[in-house]
Amino acid sequence: MKLIDFDAILSLELETHPHLELLDIYKLMYQSYFGPSHIVKDRFTVAKNIEIEYMNMQQGYYPLFHDIGEQPGYIRVSLSVLDKAYRTSPALFMATCTKFSDLILASCYIMDTELSVADIWKQNYSTILKYYTPTVEEVETVSEFARDGNIPSHSDKYRMHYNPHYRLVYKKDKHSISELEQTFLLK
Repeated sequence: MKLIDFDAILSLELETHPHLELLDIYKLMYQSYFGPSHIVKDRFTVAKNIEIEYMNMQQGYYPLFHDIGEQPGYIRVSLSVLDKAYRTSPALFMATCTKFSDLILASCYIMDTELSVADIWKQNYSTILKYYTPTVEEVETVSEFARDGNIPSHSDKYRMHYNPHYRLVYKKDKHSISELEQTFLLK
């Protein structure tokens, strides 16, 4: 298993999204290690879910590309990257949603780890405490998610401040981000 510098990942996340709770930190940790491994593995369903979520977005989500996994690792790709394709034509929008789903599905299970989610949580907990002081209730809730190996939705606080709409995609290196920009921003 590749060691992940969760300290650096969490520090960047707090710079970008300072209004978060322990649940959001746990979700970030889960995504940093496991990427989109929890999603449905059907191309059509993934593309359709992207389309539906995009159509229901009330506002954009930024940054468009947010590195949460170092080199190599995962990035959060905002659904706002679909804006130009949506404005251009329905056919281009649908094709781009399908391309997006292909990238997500190709990103499943790339980061190989023999550790459980609970083990990874325990391994990173002291790092988390350097940045965030949780309540007892938060610790109990997140510990249950970690024990069961589940991934939660973002906290109400995070959703209120950031209106998150994104998917996870694996990147090999920094060049991968510029390739994604060309794909989605139609450069």
